[in-house]
Amino acid sequence: MAFFKASASDIERFNKYFKSADPSKCWEWDGAHHPKGYGTFRLAKTSVPAHRFAYALTHNMFIPDGMVIDHICHNRSCVNPDHLRAVTVQENSEYRVSCNKNSKSRIRGVYWRNDRKAWQVEVIKNRKAHKRGPFKTLAQADSSYQGIADCISNAIKGEKGFAEVTLDGMDKYVTYAPIANTEGWSCLVVAT
Repeated sequence: MAFFKASASDIERFNKYFKSADPSKCWEWDGAHHPKGYGTFRLAKTSVPAHRFAYALTHNMFIPDGMVIDHICHNRSCVNPDHLRAVTVQENSEYRVSCNKNSKSRIRGVYWRNDRKAWQVEVIKNRKAHKRGPFKTLAQADSSYQGIADCISNAIKGEKGFAEVTLDGMDKYVTYAPIANTEGWSCLVVAT
């Protein structure tokens, strides 16, 4: 596991590199940046990714073994802990598909198909692509998987709830809840 050891002055210095006015918005890192766009922070004579340190600050100063920190907001410069989650390398790769800084949609998994002059939705799970579309409008493409995406987002936040969603063209029932006595784990069940 990655464990960060930081003094109160380190944390105070870290907090000077971003503005946190609105907890729902990205907190842009104003310090140094890695060439790939990630913020970097000097800690104990070494450079650490700012988003990993931001996550660790709200999770007992450590990141579990085998986990990387994913930006839910897709903004590599963001250090808002509400926009960060620990995921496996495979999950991070799946989430990253179709989401890049050149995306016209700015919605993960939704992209423009020039050959069809329409929007396409693609979600990767367990190395299998699930595609939907084409859609004439961005709103149609976004809503085609927004219901399940909202449920997943709520589960990640540790909330519990129930929803009816359309997935793969079929109506589904989704329930989700945090798992007791775990560090941020939730359960999400999808049924027809």
